This record gives sequence, structure tokens and C-alpha cells, in this order.
Amino acid sequence: MSVLLPIANDIDVFFGDANPAEARVYARLDPADGGPHATQLTLEGHIAGPDCQFAKTLPAKISLLDRGPGGSVLLEAVIPDPCFWTPETPFLYRAKLDIRWAEHSEKIDRLMGIRRLGNRDQSLFLDGRRWVARGVAKAQVTVSDLAAARAAESVLAVDHADDRLCAEASRLGVPLLVNLIEAGPGAEAETRRLGQWPAVFAVMLNPETLVTDEMRKRAPNLLLATRMPETGPVSVPGWAQLIVCRSDRLPELLEWQTSGDRRIPIVVLRRHRDGTANASIENGRRQCDQLQFDMANIGDFAGYIIELP
Repeated sequence: MSVLLPIANDIDVFFGDANPAEARVYARLDPADGGPHATQLTLEGHIAGPDCQFAKTLPAKISLLDRGPGGSVLLEAVIPDPCFWTPETPFLYRAKLDIRWAEHSEKIDRLMGIRRLGNRDQSLFLDGRRWVARGVAKAQVTVSDLAAARAAESVLAVDHADDRLCAEASRLGVPLLVNLIEAGPGAEAETRRLGQWPAVFAVMLNPETLVTDEMRKRAPNLLLATRMPETGPVSVPGWAQLIVCRSDRLPELLEWQTSGDRRIPIVVLRRHRDGTANASIENGRRQCDQLQFDMANIGDFAGYIIELP
């Protein structure tokens, strides 16, 4: 009897509790992903790293240990004195895994980072400090854009991010906000794929997306964002951890927040003011500072993004 072994995307690699003393990293395979014989699979491996092209490192190898019987094949590694992924110092680790079943085997080499990012009230916090996401929205982004984004200390909001772009952004320390509003039924699979990359700090979903516990389980280290609609009443789904809002609709969103009991971080979006002239990442990033200044009398927001033409 033969079995179709899982491909790399069928293994979820993620982190749990993380502090300066230690971080817990997991590799998980659910039976539903591995096929009917997944319970007979053996999964083993280790975490190697850290590595960063902007800092000296002392790499180590930490074994992934089986957490015992359960609904999933689950391995855990406890990393002492972890180095965290930040835009300034994007420390990366590698999960090196071996899957075996009978005479079959498959090797997986997965790039990962431990990124301590979360939302609290109306702010984002990265590595224990308040973080403001400033950058540009650019529909078509290639790997060649990433050097300019890093030099400008710019977040990139993009409509598509393949694995090559995500990997290079993770190495260079360029945070990505990926727009999945038009992804339709593929939003769950894309959220899972993108959630494996440390550079992708959030995905933007259609407000009507059904976010299940399973979907959250597949991407536990990722923020789920939505976007304020261009017209109509304010509607923010319960699962939203971040909302992107055009500057002209900001007063309505703030009124909604004031009248209710929900406080979630807001990223303000405004079109590039020079039209197609000087529509570069560098120029857009400079306009972020002006946008923040213009919004200062209204509030201090979690992010500012300039939409390039």
C-alpha cells in the first residue's frame, strides 16, 4: 500500500510562549493533511540558528521532541536565549524535518522567525515596544523593491506575495501586509501559507470572511486585519485585530469606536499626493510622516500607509 507523503506546506511551524529567556517552537502535522496513514508517520528534526545578515550570530542546533500522543503529530523545541525577528535585526531560524513512513521519506527545510508582535488596545507592540507601521501600498511588488523598502524603513502593503518575496523580505527585515480581500475561498489556505513567514505581520481579509478556530490554529502568529469599506455603514468583524481605514472615513470609524466598547488598532491609508510623479517607495515613505502629522489632531494611530498609483 502506498501513501502520498505531505509536502512542505502540510507542516505548520510556529512558536508559542516567547520571552528573552526561552521560546517554544513547534512543528505540527494534522492527520487530515497527511492522508489516511498520517498516524503511522514519524516526524523528527531540529531547529538551527539564528542567522542574520545584519548581525553576528552563534548558531546552535536544538532538537525537536515529540510531545506524545494526541490528535496531531506535534514536536516541540525549547530555544534558550532566543533572538527575535525585528525589521532592524531579522534573526531567522531553520526548521529541519524528516518525515518517514515505511520505506518512504521526505525532508523539509523551513525558514522561520520568532516575532513577538501583538495588538493591545489601539496600538501594535513589537518585541515589547509600541510599533507604528509606516510604509506604502503597492499593488505590484518584486524582490527588487525590497532593498529600497529596507533603506526607507518602510512596511509594504501588497496584493500578492509569493514564497520568494516572503523569504527575501524575511531576510531583509521588510514587514509585509498582504491583501487577501479578493482571495475568496482561497483566503484560508493563503492565510496559512503566509502565516509561516516572519515578514508577513498581517493579512487583510474581506469583512465577510468566516474565520474559524481551525483557520486561527493554522496561523497563530499572524494578525488578521480587515479594511473599512469605501462606502456604507461601519462594519468591523469580531475577529479583526487590525483595521485599515482611508483617512476620509476615519471620523466615522472613530465615532463607531467611541460609541462602542471595542478598541482595535487602526492603520490610516491615504493616496499618494503627487500622482504618478515621484511615486517611489522612498517618496511614499516620506509622505507617511506628513500623514501622521496631519492626523495628530485626531489621534495617534497604529500605522500610516501611502497608496502608490
